[in-house]
Parts: sequence; structure tokens; C-alpha cells
Amino acid sequence: MRYSRRYVYEVLVLFCCLATALGAWIRFYLGPVPFTLQNVGIALSGLLLPPSYAALAQLLYLALIGVGLPLSTQGGGIHVLFGYTAGYLWMFPVASALYSYLVRRYLRSRSLDRISRIDIVVLLMLSAVAIVPLYIVGTLVLYLYATLPRYQGLATWLTNVANQIFGLRSLGAACIVLGALVFYPQDVFMDHVLGIAIAISVTKLLKARGLLE
Repeated sequence: MRYSRRYVYEVLVLFCCLATALGAWIRFYLGPVPFTLQNVGIALSGLLLPPSYAALAQLLYLALIGVGLPLSTQGGGIHVLFGYTAGYLWMFPVASALYSYLVRRYLRSRSLDRISRIDIVVLLMLSAVAIVPLYIVGTLVLYLYATLPRYQGLATWLTNVANQIFGLRSLGAACIVLGALVFYPQDVFMDHVLGIAIAISVTKLLKARGLLE
């Protein structure tokens, strides 16, 4: 039985949504700073899906958080989508769609299962570009929340950790370092490398089953 391309994409939307959720549950610490594998889902969305479907996978992830499923690092519920990490979350669809666009512009008609090592390096570089807007918006929202009296505890944690580890005392510098710079290398060299490897394997599997041309 042959499935339509649209059906395959819809299944991959669910797969990428699930990968993002699972990545949020996988957490490890380097000192007081928590790291996750959420960017694996973003990378997979961009690699396996066209831009509109890539964004849809992440919008579905946000919708599931919004209805209360504990699929983010902050749990679940509508409040999560309007909390201090909301800037990052709302940029997931944008980063996924941007990465998908860049990947397709680069690969053109070539398939992921036929790329060279040089291509993998380029895909990794493109992934590093695609998440820059995510970190710009996410860090800005984090800073804005940290300046509110209600989030004094967040501001204190950020400045204390930044001071202890990096000798930084400014809240703005703390947000830039702890909201972006410490995570960016891990996202690119761990999450995205893993995402590329999984995407290549998934592509090979789908082709072997006759689900992709």
C-alpha cells in the first residue's frame, strides 16, 4: 500500500512534536545550569519536513503544552506559554521553518540519505544560523520578565549564578550568558548533530519502506 506524501508529512509532524517533548524531559546539569535536548526536535522538523509542516510540528507541541500536558521544562498549561521562557517556545516554529527553508535551498532536490560529510557540516552550520532568532527573542523576553518585581527570584538566580561562574553582575549580561551563550554550543554540537543523524536514519527507513521517493 502506498501512502501519499501529505500523509507521510503528517506522521512526521507527530514524530517531530514527540521528539521535542521527549527532549524537554531529558535534562542534565552542568553546575546549576540545566540543559535539555529540545533542539533535537527543532532540527528534525527542519530536516524532515517542508517549512509549513516544520512550523506545524512545533505549533502542535505548543498547543499540547497549552492544554496542560507537561511537555516543557516548565511543565504544562497556558501560563507556560506566557512565562519567562515563552520567548524561546514561541520561536520554536520560526526556527524550525527557517531551518527547513535553508536546508531545502541548500540540498535542492538531493535527499538526506545521499549527502556527503561536507553536506553534514553545512547542515550543521545552517542549523546554527536558524536558532539565532530563537535565542535573540528568548533572551529578550527572559530579561524583560527578570526586571519585573514579581520575578525578583529569577533575577536573583540569574545574577548570582552569572557572578559565581563568570564574574558578571549585570542582569542584562547574566541573561545573555545564561539565556543564550551557555546553551548555544550544546544545541549545535549535541542536539543538532543528533538531529541530523536521526533524520538521515529516518529518511533511509522511509525510503526502504517505499514511503519516500
